[in-house]
Amino acid sequence: MDIFLKSFKSLFFIILIAITGTAAAQNKPAPSVTNNEADLVLYYNKFFNEFKIISNIDGTKTLDNNEALDRRGYSYCFVLFPDTYKNLGNPDTTQEIFLNEVEDTITRLYGKKQIKNRSTECINGNDFIGHNTANVVIIQRKAVPLLAGLQEFSNFELFSELKLENLKLAIKKNEEAQQKRANDEKLWASDIEKYASSDNFEKLGSITLSYKIQQDSALKICTSEYAGPVSQAISVYGEGVIFYTSAIFRKNAVKAEATFNKTRPYSTVFKNIDSFYKEYQRDNSACHVYVDFPKNLKQLMTAIERDQKAKAYEINTLVNVVELRETWAKKQGFNNLSDLDFAAQIGATPKVLATLNSNGISDKTTYEQILNEIRAAKYGEGKNLTEVMSYLEDKNSASKKNGATATSIKKEREAKLEKEAQIEKERLAEAQRIRNLPLTKATLNPSLEYKYYNDGTCTDSSGERCLNINQYKQICDFANGFTKRVRRGLGVYYNGDYSEFLSAGGTATNISYGWNGKTCVISFNITGTFKGTSHDKKFTGIVSTFVVTTSKEVLIDSAFFQ
Repeated sequence: MDIFLKSFKSLFFIILIAITGTAAAQNKPAPSVTNNEADLVLYYNKFFNEFKIISNIDGTKTLDNNEALDRRGYSYCFVLFPDTYKNLGNPDTTQEIFLNEVEDTITRLYGKKQIKNRSTECINGNDFIGHNTANVVIIQRKAVPLLAGLQEFSNFELFSELKLENLKLAIKKNEEAQQKRANDEKLWASDIEKYASSDNFEKLGSITLSYKIQQDSALKICTSEYAGPVSQAISVYGEGVIFYTSAIFRKNAVKAEATFNKTRPYSTVFKNIDSFYKEYQRDNSACHVYVDFPKNLKQLMTAIERDQKAKAYEINTLVNVVELRETWAKKQGFNNLSDLDFAAQIGATPKVLATLNSNGISDKTTYEQILNEIRAAKYGEGKNLTEVMSYLEDKNSASKKNGATATSIKKEREAKLEKEAQIEKERLAEAQRIRNLPLTKATLNPSLEYKYYNDGTCTDSSGERCLNINQYKQICDFANGFTKRVRRGLGVYYNGDYSEFLSAGGTATNISYGWNGKTCVISFNITGTFKGTSHDKKFTGIVSTFVVTTSKEVLIDSAFFQ
């Protein structure tokens, strides 16, 4: 891992700096005698504005939020005596832990916001070049005096420290986490083997297939198609799948600034495990993590080991399906999984189920009891949830009225509704009778359009009145002219300049309109010169709309021309 300088493992470059560096002493914070010389001291370069530390009103320090830092991130380098840390364990692991601690320190200073970073060189030959390359220099405390005397180090200011004992604790914690992960993987592998012998849906798990994550890309989480209760478990597992993967996978995802949509975790849902494996062979980067039940996971693991001659996967956490469905139930608004299953049986929403629970109905047995009660009270047939909810409401009302029962409350309500329905029926009948009275010019309303469609599609509105056939004949007989809109309607059937000519040009002659025995018709000729040629064309249309002037003059306003 390219995190530390290569000298972390071999070169003692600090000694060379001490020999060749300039002696211009600077006023730098002097290490306390109680500090361990192996502590790490963090300095930042005040010359680079993108990494700028400022004070809060209470005197605490914070890393200034700015677009440059968000966009470019910061660069860092280490200055260490490598042999100091050789007894801490694997150098690669040690350098990773050191960097993690540095990143966590800076992230906290930034307000728990992840920041991009990159490694750079601090030393070139015998010279310190960090002042030109690094925003942050992480220095072993023992090396601080050697750098403090350099002119090139004058722009650096201490902003944090990492104690060796804390670094050792971080390394120990990491070792314990790795050991726990290894133990867990053995347990998960054993469970997969145990449950793979049958179509067992007791546990759900996943395997990581690729650590290669493209920068700024979406994580590819895949599964196979399932329905019913187990699909609920798959949905919840997918939402938390990142936390079931190993630390190294999560770290790679963070480094790549990968995106993950928790509400839609699966990038691809395959028809079955076979279709997934075929796609995986075509492109082994098609899926970072595959989620499924033990039988399919075992098949996939076996196929990968067979075809790739290696264990090219990592087993992730197996979770109890009941536990996952319990989470699903609560996300849907239910108190627990039992409520979810009961609601599914009777088709109840969380709100309806809460009402049932408040009335002592919490399972299928008590639900059947209330259905029997409905039938015994002759309230109804006792067959569905709608009837149950109505019964409970009426039963509650009856409890507040002496001598009343749910059945009597229902009958009272039905009688009232029947009476109201009869009144409304009579009102509508009277309105229809009045509406169908013959028209008179005196009662025509200038604010309405009067319409008739022979296909029955006309509907009344605030500005429109539909006519029956007799009224249509009457208003047709009342007509005493037509509006400009009638001629403009001709243009619908033609294009270009000729349409404009028919709409407004020439002269309308031979105008006639009236009832032809079946419908109201209008006819006229448009005569005139169009593009140097005389035109005389007859139009006949079926009238559909009439308007009324303030002086009660009826005009034809639109027609369907043939």
